[in-house]
Amino acid sequence: MTATPAGRQAESEPLVERPGSRAALRQMLRRPGRLVWLWVVWAALWGRLTPLVMISGLVVAAGVLVLFPLRDADAPVRFRLLPSFALVGWLLADLVPASLSVAAQMIRNGPRTRSAIVEVPLAASSEIISTLTANAISLAPGAFVLEIDHQRGALYVHMLAVEDDRMADRVRDSVRSMHHRVLKAFGLAEDVRRPTGARARPPGKG
Repeated sequence: MTATPAGRQAESEPLVERPGSRAALRQMLRRPGRLVWLWVVWAALWGRLTPLVMISGLVVAAGVLVLFPLRDADAPVRFRLLPSFALVGWLLADLVPASLSVAAQMIRNGPRTRSAIVEVPLAASSEIISTLTANAISLAPGAFVLEIDHQRGALYVHMLAVEDDRMADRVRDSVRSMHHRVLKAFGLAEDVRRPTGARARPPGKG
């Protein structure tokens, strides 16, 4: 029922080669939005716009992007309007019953309320879809995604009021249902049709 991350550290994982400074500079020039966003954050932290803040913000933002380059998206996403509206509506509708359920558990059991970390395999290998799913799950009270394991294609969800394997299976079913809703809103057609738990083939591999 529970998942312990410690046992997975001994396994060998493929090393990810970081791009060099020239590649990071080209990446920054291709995607200036990241530079602008970091510059805005820098200006907001200072709380004022002065020539020194503007110039230093650009230097700091450029330095961060060159020294710590972001990886490009590993797979494209497809935005679908109606499924996206359905996803938002489902999230809003689920907030009230989830809040009431957590409140009832805390009133009934108080600090003795049990919790568990549940491993949930996902169907798609896209990091974007996995991250969107994790964010959607964490919106509900009583649930929080502790880790996204992109290598294994799994989420590790901390959930309140999980006392046995049957309740853990309910959590897995709920997470997979949310994942499928996110796939229908943003995923590729082949990911939506793929059976639950089946892994997508990584891009570029035969």
